[in-house]
Amino acid sequence: MSTLGLAAMGRRGGLHWLERPEETVFFHFKGALEALLSQMRCEPFRFELEEHPFFVEGQALALYYKGDHIGNLGRLHGRVLDAYGIKEGVFYAELELDTLFAKTPKAFRFSPVPRFPGVVRDLAFLVKESTGFQEIKDELDKLALPNLESIQLIDRFAGASLPAGHVSLAFRFLFRNLSSTLQSGEVDKLQDRIVGHLRSVLKIELREGGKIDNRTGKN
Repeated sequence: MSTLGLAAMGRRGGLHWLERPEETVFFHFKGALEALLSQMRCEPFRFELEEHPFFVEGQALALYYKGDHIGNLGRLHGRVLDAYGIKEGVFYAELELDTLFAKTPKAFRFSPVPRFPGVVRDLAFLVKESTGFQEIKDELDKLALPNLESIQLIDRFAGASLPAGHVSLAFRFLFRNLSSTLQSGEVDKLQDRIVGHLRSVLKIELREGGKIDNRTGKN
């Protein structure tokens, strides 16, 4: 079996004088892997929380592509680092290339440049630590909301100011109507459906003071 191994550690960025270097975290590494799979047109793929003996609990994911398990990623456990005399944290992933390349990649699809602006809303939710982004996105996909173009996880916060066992997840929603300019009231109704559905199904609440951003997206 052919396997591709990927690893990251240390600081990232800082190559430009306006850019400050920062420590690599789990979501940087996961995002890089997502970008790689997207460039290879290996979509749709999904991540699921899964315990793994080599990875830190809560920072270990299994990767699935078209229903088949194709790899794992996570932050290496301290005992693994100790075995190799490594002092810094390391993020590692393995992809099963034979399984990956046996699938037909997603076909190229042309989409015209949008004529009408999008509307961006940023919402922060109070979520149980055990609830992952993929589970939330799956529920939102079931809604099949018209004019919801994309969903991004943009921030994760955990601290003493939150209830025990909970984290704050901030999402960026981009809404767009391809045939007309969306009005604020239309977006409000879509936002209410999102908040109501997550509250009903996953017991997720909009944080008090959760940021709502009404900026207009670029064409």
